[in-house]
Amino acid sequence: MESATGDGNVKLTIQDNVATILLARPKQRNALTMVMTDDLVRSLETAARSAEARVVVITGAGSAFCSGHDVNELMTLYSDSESSVVLPNAAGRVDGAIRSLPQPSLAIVNGPAMGMGCDIALMCDLIIASESACFSELFVRRGLVPSAGTWLLPRIVGLRRAAQLLLTGEVIDAREAREWGIVNWVAPDSQLSARAQEVVDRLCALPASTLRYTKRALRQSPDVSLDQLLEFVSFARSVDAKSGEAQKQGAAFLSARDV
Repeated sequence: MESATGDGNVKLTIQDNVATILLARPKQRNALTMVMTDDLVRSLETAARSAEARVVVITGAGSAFCSGHDVNELMTLYSDSESSVVLPNAAGRVDGAIRSLPQPSLAIVNGPAMGMGCDIALMCDLIIASESACFSELFVRRGLVPSAGTWLLPRIVGLRRAAQLLLTGEVIDAREAREWGIVNWVAPDSQLSARAQEVVDRLCALPASTLRYTKRALRQSPDVSLDQLLEFVSFARSVDAKSGEAQKQGAAFLSARDV
């Protein structure tokens, strides 16, 4: 399955158990318009409903992941004070759609991830970045209060480093992002696609239901007590134990360990 929504700048492909969402506006470094944001949310919702997709990938066309909101549209929006809530609401919708995905999500950051582009990467469960990638919450440099990053970054890097990124709008490269815990893997530009495929293959080889319950446990963990989380895990295991995939995976693991 392959589809392009709205103005064609967001493309969804579901093939070989992977839903790939491509931000496809390379001449503008995949800068987001409001139409693209709507299309991104719709693509995420379609991927979430897919019975085939075991992993959801988000990446950008060309040399950038996403340079943030389209500057020309920003100027138009912010000429009207009543529009000042539009972008935070848009960020909330994208975050909700990504966080609601039952499948693991992977951002393949092939270049700059700036502003809302940085937030989109942060929203994903896993991030692999090219060596030429960079990250910035540059909202303050545009005279804007940051949005989703103010919630995401303190939970990922801690309050001090979050303050550094959010209050200064500085740019950090992929290696530093890896050191800070923002990025899981960094690959040479020429090897990014192959390395990302290895991650995708690893995820697709594991039981889909086990991964989905594990993701739900991870997402719940900051907001519940350990007892509450373990209660959910007990429920999840009892349901997942009936999955043929999970049973096969468990048997293969025990056999490999020669137990």
